[in-house]
Amino acid sequence: MIDVSGFKHSRLYQDIKLEGKREVVPQLLSRGFTVEQTAQILGLTVEQVRQGMKETLEGITHP
Repeated sequence: MIDVSGFKHSRLYQDIKLEGKREVVPQLLSRGFTVEQTAQILGLTVEQVRQGMKETLEGITHP
């Protein structure tokens, strides 16, 4: 049987969860939320939001 609570603490789960939050960053920013508000809503640091913005821009300019 899978230990769900153990999995939620795994590095893989945390990375997937963070990636999902980063995918929402551009949507919140395009709706007028500030970087600080976006970080607070998603439970991220301002630096994590900025990194998400940077990765989104790189994906657009370097497909």
